[in-house]
Amino acid sequence: MSNGRHVCHMTSVHARHDIRVFHKECRSLALAGYSVTLLVADGKGDAEDHKVAIKDTGLVKGRFSRLLRSVPRIYWHARKLKADVYQFHDPELLPVGWLLSVTGNCVVYDAHEDLPNDVFNKPYIKPFLRRPLSSLTAWLERSVGRRLAACVCTTDYIKKRFDKAGVRTLLLRNYPKADIDVALRVPAEAKKFTLVYAGAISENRGMRTMLRAVETAEVRLLLLGRFGDPALLEELKKTTAWQNHVDYRGVVDKAAVEEAYKHSSAGFIAPHPDPNYIRALPVKLFEYMMFGLPVIGADFDLWKSIIKGNDCGISVDPLNVDAIADAIVHLRDNPLEAVAMGERGKVAVAEKYSWETEFNGLDDLYKQLLRSSNSVGSIS
Repeated sequence: MSNGRHVCHMTSVHARHDIRVFHKECRSLALAGYSVTLLVADGKGDAEDHKVAIKDTGLVKGRFSRLLRSVPRIYWHARKLKADVYQFHDPELLPVGWLLSVTGNCVVYDAHEDLPNDVFNKPYIKPFLRRPLSSLTAWLERSVGRRLAACVCTTDYIKKRFDKAGVRTLLLRNYPKADIDVALRVPAEAKKFTLVYAGAISENRGMRTMLRAVETAEVRLLLLGRFGDPALLEELKKTTAWQNHVDYRGVVDKAAVEEAYKHSSAGFIAPHPDPNYIRALPVKLFEYMMFGLPVIGADFDLWKSIIKGNDCGISVDPLNVDAIADAIVHLRDNPLEAVAMGERGKVAVAEKYSWETEFNGLDDLYKQLLRSSNSVGSIS
């Protein structure tokens, strides 16, 4: 499978239909004329979807088992493909990227998160191990990154870290795709005020403050996603706030999330001020905007520059329940202002924050790599 533009994306962690990996990068590359193979490890078998060949290396459960079994399997399958460009999406695949690169292949690392800082927020890592592991992962990323053709980064902060290490970089922000119907919103006056949150759910993502705020404001919360800690879910289910104000849908597909947005009044995104959140560009911020939802978001400098800069919502102290509740009440009691904010957010996404514009950078990078005689290598 090669047209001189065969690209292979690899993940041992992400779902085969992950928004960034599959829907944005792989599908966009296929539409641009590349032959695209996606290596996954989910046990669901091989398939072809939207001209993307999905190859399953088999499900392996547990972090350490993945390192010992899934990672070598992905390397073995990647070798067999003899692709023109390889791109991997998980830090645990850094050894795979290194091995492919030292055998003459063109390899790109897609750094979704700021890994050294992310280590400090992993609950399964003992506190006394976090600092040395953070330093180790930073060194590993720098060392491997210098051998690779390029590193694709989701934020300026991550990009600058690799720039300092002398790695070729591309800023590829996680903006939403504008290929969905966002016009069929339910008119605000036809529904009861509903705050929506979609994504991973945990205490440090603001679950407790969000719950207390909707109880104070006496509004409905539409909640979609997976609880990182099942014990937190069971605890919150017993509260009157949950019982009276929460509609929890659990883990749902992309279509159900989009339908929830269409029936909501405002989007919420106000995690605790951890370094990874402060420096991140969360895709759901832009999804809320794209669907014409005014945003209640944390007052981190980067986020505030988007929310206030486009006058598309209200920035709040993410640890202040009263401030969050006041923002909810303001939007609830001023529906015309809320609708206007939502419309400004929708325009901002169309003009400044769309994936379609962002993808041009990845396409240009691939073309440059493929033109380079030392980049179009295959495994002998």
